[in-house]
Amino acid sequence: MADPSSSIQIAPPPWTCHYSGYVGSFYVSPKSGLPQDLAYDPLEASSGRFTEAGVWKGGLAMIQLLRYTSTPVGPYDEMIFLPGNFDAPRGQGVHTRITRIYVSQRDTTYN
Repeated sequence: MADPSSSIQIAPPPWTCHYSGYVGSFYVSPKSGLPQDLAYDPLEASSGRFTEAGVWKGGLAMIQLLRYTSTPVGPYDEMIFLPGNFDAPRGQGVHTRITRIYVSQRDTTYN
């Protein structure tokens, strides 16, 4: 069986990319609670490490759908989920965080 990693296209940074996309924004009340199964992969949610990086505070959440038409590894699609604001580690304020990201092409995950 061939090694699948041998066919990975290596593309060192920086990348120049061209894309189009859509952003859906919505407000999530802190009282509603963060649905763990939506915001985190089950393996990540079960590790307990995600709570060490800051407590979820609600606020403006987003789903971003992007279509990259030109990148060093070819075209691909991407979906990003930001469930709202989190306390930043070490008392550095409140910031948004990407908790899930999906891409349609494996070469992007290796670079």
